[in-house]
Order: sequence, then structure tokens, then C-alpha cells
Amino acid sequence: MIEFETIPEFNKEYERFCKKYHNFSSDFERFKLALRTSPTKLSGVVHVSKLGNSVSIPIFKAKHFRCSCMKGKGSRSGVRVIYGYIESEGKIIFTHVYYKKNDDTDFNPDRLVKYFPK
Repeated sequence: MIEFETIPEFNKEYERFCKKYHNFSSDFERFKLALRTSPTKLSGVVHVSKLGNSVSIPIFKAKHFRCSCMKGKGSRSGVRVIYGYIESEGKIIFTHVYYKKNDDTDFNPDRLVKYFPK
């Protein structure tokens, strides 16, 4: 069974999303159910490789997040979720949730180094 944790910065971002998109919390719960079955192999989930050896755990980005309140966009809603996966502990730690703008690197890698230093 996979456990889920969050960091304080993620909680603030998550709350903003819940206020802006009324169904976001239920969409996020559905996403977590999918992660329980396959934390690293879901369609649209990629390993974040640009971090080199600066973090201690594998980091993943969900690029296909289905958001029901964004009609007509399906899994290409533009919502991104970043998380670390500690396979040996069966734990996923959510670190970022954001809306993609123009650049695919809208997340803060310093946050990852802060919480998962090598």
C-alpha cells in the first residue's frame, strides 16, 4: 500500500487550485488512486532527469492530469504535479502542483534539493 505525504509549499499550491477549480480535490483523489496501481509508469508521467545527483530520490512529473472542471481538455489540462517516490518505503511525497505556462520547467528544483538532499 502506498502512503502519500505533502510538503508545506505543496499544501499552499493545492489549496489555491481547490479554490480556483471546484472539483480539483476529487480529481486529485482519482489521480492518487491511479498512482497506487502504478506510481512510475502511468501515461503522461515522466522521470525528471535534469536534477542530476542533487536529490536523493527519484522525482516524477505528471504531465497528463485530467481535471474535470477544465471542459474539453481531458488529460491535457495543463496541470502538472511533481512528486518523489521512495519505493523502499512505499511512499509518494507531493512537492509541486502548478499550471503549465509556456515553459515546462515552472517548478522550483531548489525545493526538491531542500527536501531531498543527496
